[in-house]
Amino acid sequence: MKKLCLYMVLCALATGAHADEKHPTIHHAIATLEQTKTELENGEHGFGGHRAKAIEHIDLALKELHEALSYSEIHPDEVKAPGAIMTPPDRQ
Repeated sequence: MKKLCLYMVLCALATGAHADEKHPTIHHAIATLEQTKTELENGEHGFGGHRAKAIEHIDLALKELHEALSYSEIHPDEVKAPGAIMTPPDRQ
C-alpha cells in the first residue's frame, strides 16, 4: 500500500498535473501530505510519540481534503473557481 501511494504521488508530481484540475491546490496538498506521511513513517525516531501523533493529524487532514473534493462534486455551485473569494454561508 505504501508503495502504491508513493507511486501515485510521484506520478502526479512528475506530470505536473492532477486528474482533476478543478481544485489543484487541494490535490497538491494531498500529494504533499501523503509524501510527508511516508517520510515520517520511515523515520528512525519516535520523538516521544510526537511522530505518531503527527501522522494521525496528517490522516485527519487527508480525510478532510478528500471530503472537500467529494463535497465539491455534490455541491458544484457552492464551490467557486480557484482564487475566488467566498463568503461563508453563515455570513451571507
